Amino acid sequence: MSLRFGLRQKIFLALASLVVFLGGAIGLFVKFDFPHHLRRELEKRGVSIARHIANQSVSPILARDLLALKITAHQQLKTEEDLLYIFFLGPRPQEVLAHTFGETFPSDLLAANPLPPGQEYSLRYLLTENGPIYDVAVPVANGGLGQVRLGISAAPVTETLNILTGKIILVTLLLVAVALVLGLPLAATLTRPLRELTRAVAAVATGDLGHQVPERSHDEFGQLAQTFNAMTRRLHSAQTQLMESNRELATEVERRLQAEARLAAQLNFLATLMDELPCPVFYKN
Repeated sequence: MSLRFGLRQKIFLALASLVVFLGGAIGLFVKFDFPHHLRRELEKRGVSIARHIANQSVSPILARDLLALKITAHQQLKTEEDLLYIFFLGPRPQEVLAHTFGETFPSDLLAANPLPPGQEYSLRYLLTENGPIYDVAVPVANGGLGQVRLGISAAPVTETLNILTGKIILVTLLLVAVALVLGLPLAATLTRPLRELTRAVAAVATGDLGHQVPERSHDEFGQLAQTFNAMTRRLHSAQTQLMESNRELATEVERRLQAEARLAAQLNFLATLMDELPCPVFYKN
């Protein structure tokens, strides 16, 4: 069974569809393009923090002050809430100078993000028990004293995207409601002239050629009303002329019928007169 929508429902659907389309476009931007910018900013921030720690760790590494390195790392963790770990590697392979993992160091991290010689930094996206992180490796003193490794959580990006997505959905629903509310007077403004024109057409169809549509505006609806009223006036004028011609024709027919009746009476009288004469009478025309 096909659904039939009136003009008012179509206006509501058009407004709601437009709002939903705009909301969907913004949602797609937030989902696919905006996360890229957030991750880039997070990566830049992680590299900046790692370089700052690398500059602070030059003197402790030269002095082999491992306690100072550990204190520096823990202080940095307290300062940056999204940092999950920091550890320092010496110039020799697999040499861990200090870390923030407590008693046990996860050796799997050593091979998770290798820093090639001469490279300014290395960044890897890792999935861990604490969620997705970005592991950043930065050389200390161009790599001659080892490197700094830190893990920065990617959860804030996900949380930000979820919050933005929820707000976009909420704002889209509110805009749909506002569009429907504002669509009421708009739909009434657009459909009222059409309803009046529909009633006028129905009246003309029943024979009321004098029916006129109110001309309230100078837009397309106003022009349509003017055209319709001019058409009905011409039809009414033609109907009036036709009725007048019919009356004149009826009068002429009546006059001729009366003349024929008088002629028939005269002929009947002559026939009766000829039949009643006592002697033959000849007459011509």
